[in-house]
Amino acid sequence: MTITALALVAAACGGSDDETTEEATTTTEAAATTTEAPATTTSTTSTTTTTTTEPPLAWRQVLAGDDCVCSDGSDYSYWVREGDPSKVMLFFDGGGACFSAETCDPNGSPTYSIRADDNPNAAANGVFDLDNPENPVRDWTMIFMPYCTGDGHLGTNAGHDYGDGIVINHTGYLNGLQGFDEVVDNYGAADQILVTGSSAGGIPTPLFAGLLADALPDAEILGLPDASGGYPSTPLVNGVIGGLWGTEGAVPDWSTTEGVAAAEMGIP
Repeated sequence: MTITALALVAAACGGSDDETTEEATTTTEAAATTTEAPATTTSTTSTTTTTTTEPPLAWRQVLAGDDCVCSDGSDYSYWVREGDPSKVMLFFDGGGACFSAETCDPNGSPTYSIRADDNPNAAANGVFDLDNPENPVRDWTMIFMPYCTGDGHLGTNAGHDYGDGIVINHTGYLNGLQGFDEVVDNYGAADQILVTGSSAGGIPTPLFAGLLADALPDAEILGLPDASGGYPSTPLVNGVIGGLWGTEGAVPDWSTTEGVAAAEMGIP
């Protein structure tokens, strides 16, 4: 099973992982203060105090490679925030889905993000509230996977033609494997790995948690899908839409999934 999971990564998006952007950290310095002794003394003492805060951990953007693309063919990239290397969170971003010329048309009113524009530097709530002392993962290493393929991070179908000149890359699963690769290659010694996501990002959570459990058997793997229960999950819907997205290409080689078709690919 582990060999299969690693082979999937090798067959995913190609190209090198080029770090393209790093957010600057900030250092604050308190103003100097002067304290004068009472007038009854003959000397004046001034005291200067300098306080330096711990710089925030920066996010860096990683270009996934030439074959990892968003729905419109634009480059796909993801984000990494270095923290405790023994504790890693792999987070899949949420959004809508598309499955027709009308819902996928980038020039119309698409129901999904067309490009990987989401930036975790702008996120300041939930698990991304790094100033909240009650946030249990604020010191963890974090990997943020944007969502721009309209397929619940499950697609393997590049260049699907919906007609009317609308061609969409449903390659969310292939892009997601870059996050899997990041964890295995750079944080393979981690003790705890949390795989999570919200809305459409909750859909692939069990799949990638299982793949990581195969690849890193010594780590504690936690899977926490959030807010994905609102999506319909019936054989008809799964079969038709999953067929458009190529979800059968995301079925892992497990004994429990042998012969599973798109219609049987449910949503948690």
